[in-house]
Amino acid sequence: MSHIRWHEHIILGASLTTFFSFFFAEWWRTLSAAAQLLQPDTPSFLLLCLLLLAGALIVQIVAAFMHINRPTQTTTYGLLGSALLIVAGCLAAVFAFGARGVGSWLALGSQVVLLGTVWRLAPEFVPRLLPSREDGLQRLLTVWSSHVRRAQDEGKQFALLSVHTIRPLTYTERETLRLHLRLHDDFLAVRDGLWVLIWDTDYHGALRAAEHIQALLRSMFALSSRIGVGLYPTDGESLAAVAMAADQAVLQTYEEGAAPIAAATPPGVNDAALFLRRRWAPILVEALQANVPVSVLAVRTSRRLSSHEMEMLKRELRARDEVFAVRDGLFILLWRASREGAHFVANKVRTILAAHRIESWVGGVPETFTPTRLADELLQAWHLAETADDETPIRVAEVAMFE
Repeated sequence: MSHIRWHEHIILGASLTTFFSFFFAEWWRTLSAAAQLLQPDTPSFLLLCLLLLAGALIVQIVAAFMHINRPTQTTTYGLLGSALLIVAGCLAAVFAFGARGVGSWLALGSQVVLLGTVWRLAPEFVPRLLPSREDGLQRLLTVWSSHVRRAQDEGKQFALLSVHTIRPLTYTERETLRLHLRLHDDFLAVRDGLWVLIWDTDYHGALRAAEHIQALLRSMFALSSRIGVGLYPTDGESLAAVAMAADQAVLQTYEEGAAPIAAATPPGVNDAALFLRRRWAPILVEALQANVPVSVLAVRTSRRLSSHEMEMLKRELRARDEVFAVRDGLFILLWRASREGAHFVANKVRTILAAHRIESWVGGVPETFTPTRLADELLQAWHLAETADDETPIRVAEVAMFE
């Protein structure tokens, strides 16, 4: 849904009409005097009409090319702007010279509608006229406040994505992005990116949406981006708090070696286990087909790891190994790792974390082969990590033999 509303056009037209009616008083007297010299039936008047109509038609053709990749339901405002330009140009040409009474006010009204429409729709077509991120945030808090009330009434969650890009998105790019969002999702364009609201979603849905948006910007527009994810009500009870959390998450992505997508609050263990069952399933299927042992580790830490520490840990693992952060630690998937290999990596991870003064306890389930049971295995590994103590900081289960 566009952030341009019909009532804004009405208010804009009324206020501008009042202002410009006084501003153009002397201007209209001058045109009235000139109308005595230039009669409506003269060739000069007809030429003026043709020139203005040709200019309006050119605008219409340009608008048609701008909307060529958009579906019918998204062309409302573009066609409205083009139609108003044509009507305003024709009325101005017909009534600007030689008109009296109602025609004078009609001509003045057409001029006001033309100026108001161009002024209001210009930010949609000229990226440099988009609001700054601070101004966009203020508009966001006003326009999207209803989402908070709706979420409270219906018991829903929503995610707010703060998308930073190296340049503003053009009108065509924004409308293409709109096609890839759901009906109840929304976005607000600013000079250095976007604010995107993903309705009725959890952490995993928000992360998938962020990955989808980032892939779309990169593949279709060759535009790199960094995205911060804030969740309501996890990261705040108000839209402002969630927006601040999303912006803080973006700052984490600018750390050296950090991932381009960051969440203000990582998921809990249960949510992460369900999410990873789908995300890591292709790896397990490949391991099963190649008859390669795969193990999972759950690492419980004394504090949350920063993005830099996570990237540092990833560099110490092999290329095929996977790491995923949770609220109180992280999960690790080890490619080609038996029980002995899992125990070796667990010792290595504890040594790395200890060098950064982070206490850790590790639980592991070796030789995992069944994707549908991965969530249970991750929770089992986490349970082992919770039961570990300083005397036995690593607890690796017996070889998992799931059917």
